[in-house]
Amino acid sequence: MSLFNQFETDPNLEKNGIRLEYVGSDDANEKPAVFIVARAGGSNVAYDNMMDQRLKPLRRRLQADNVSNKELEKITREVVCATVVKGWENVKDKNGNPIEFSVNAAIELFTALPDLYEDIRQQANKASLFRAANLEAAAKN
Repeated sequence: MSLFNQFETDPNLEKNGIRLEYVGSDDANEKPAVFIVARAGGSNVAYDNMMDQRLKPLRRRLQADNVSNKELEKITREVVCATVVKGWENVKDKNGNPIEFSVNAAIELFTALPDLYEDIRQQANKASLFRAANLEAAAKN
């Protein structure tokens, strides 16, 4: 296997996103929740630019180690919701009502479900998910 097959990512996938499916119940008729997720970094320069913009006012405090993890996590969640999560399908609230996608709705959902947020954030950082060769192989199976 060449280095390109192992490490080259698809810039289009990094910017426009891949589909992450989460099955939420044992009901076979229930459609999985789908999140369209771009890469956090790579060719998704919107993510890097917004992180730089949001952290710039905090640079002195960051250097002095005077920024709480909670504050950094809040900023990161907001940036991920604005630049990484591109949309969703079949996402419902606790009562089974559909939730229309918006950045604010994503922030609320991920604040209520921090483990879901953490999983999506981890997936968005996996370069391997944004390799065209991997997606083509998965489509054949």
